Amino acid sequence: GTTKPVPLLYAHHEGGYLVAATNWGRREHPKWSTRLLDGCAASVEIGRTATAVRATPLSAAEVDTVWPILLTVWPAFETYRSRAGRDSRVFRLHPV
Repeated sequence: GTTKPVPLLYAHHEGGYLVAATNWGRREHPKWSTRLLDGCAASVEIGRTATAVRATPLSAAEVDTVWPILLTVWPAFETYRSRAGRDSRVFRLHPV
């Protein structure tokens, strides 16, 4: 029923956005990433513009390819990933 905004760092990529579910290095995945995996609707709000998006989880090989792009946005993503002891979920968000 209700929506809750979640502020995230993102990288522009192939006409959409990349987001990493690092959860600040905690062992558990963030709840928003589980909701995306479950197919829940999502939108991106940048400034005052909101855009509906379709979330696609990336495979491990795809994450390896885009991880350097995310690190240019926030180098600490690597610290979070190593601290968590798990792979971080990464999603491509495409405008619909």
